[in-house]
Amino acid sequence: MVSSQIHLSYIDDEETFALDPGCMGELALWGGGPNGEALEVRADPAGIVEVTKVAAPSRGTDLRSVHLRGAEIGEATLQARLPNGESWATTNVAVGFTPGHMTPALQVPLDGEIPFAIGAASIIRIPVPGTQGLAIELGPRGWTPKGGSTSTLFIQDVVGKRHLRLDYGYNVKTGTVNFHWNQKGTFPNFGIADHTPVGSVGRVAYKTARYFKYAGRTLLVVGLAMDAYSVVTATKPLRQAVKVAAGWAGAWVGCKVVGAGGAWVGTAVTPGIGTAVGGVVGCIAGGFIGYEGASHAAGRLYDRGEAQFRPVPETAGP
Repeated sequence: MVSSQIHLSYIDDEETFALDPGCMGELALWGGGPNGEALEVRADPAGIVEVTKVAAPSRGTDLRSVHLRGAEIGEATLQARLPNGESWATTNVAVGFTPGHMTPALQVPLDGEIPFAIGAASIIRIPVPGTQGLAIELGPRGWTPKGGSTSTLFIQDVVGKRHLRLDYGYNVKTGTVNFHWNQKGTFPNFGIADHTPVGSVGRVAYKTARYFKYAGRTLLVVGLAMDAYSVVTATKPLRQAVKVAAGWAGAWVGCKVVGAGGAWVGTAVTPGIGTAVGGVVGCIAGGFIGYEGASHAAGRLYDRGEAQFRPVPETAGP
């Protein structure tokens, strides 16, 4: 079947045409069997596309016109049959929308939004609202003690001058080795005095922060690699690259915004530990939502922009 370009548009290289509801369309159908037999054209399911007329073949081109009307939104298959019931030709008509195309599962690009969102939380400064520039991090700022820091969780300003850090070692306040908070300039924000022991909950938070620092960065690399692979193997590499770039930006913003909200809630529940847990969990959730939302929006915008382009007919040079 061939489109006559009357309110009927061809979709990609698939045997699918698009027709607006209430509009008339026309297809040109070649032949009708070896002896020019009459053809019966039906739409399945009925009610979506109405076949209003099937003309006789043209003597010059052996093409016959099939007149259609879009009745309801949906997709139907047109089938032309010979008098003996044998199928002669088929095509699809979508009314009121541009149909998408399914692809085998092995051809679907792998997106790295989950490992990227989790990994991003291990390197992003998660803001803590109402603290004049404090943010949750997994490494120190402004100082590098010999042998490395014994702390694993930091709520600090950008230069590390004001900080609340979860530490393990000798506690001068209790005279024992334990898990405790070290703080400088942050008591007004959290009400936690310097060298305050944290008990078993703090021990879990301390170890979790240590493991997450390295596991998160590994997941970040995995996510980046998965996204790079998805671009290389995608049927439309440019479209996938746009989606991936938008996803990264969306994850970064989502991590900071939702992470800040989680930190604010956590501080209200349990200052310090709650601040960190709420911030990190919020960052992961926000990163995933931001990645998914931005990537999806970028894909839609790309498709919309691509749909505006039409091939320009070649013309003879001067």
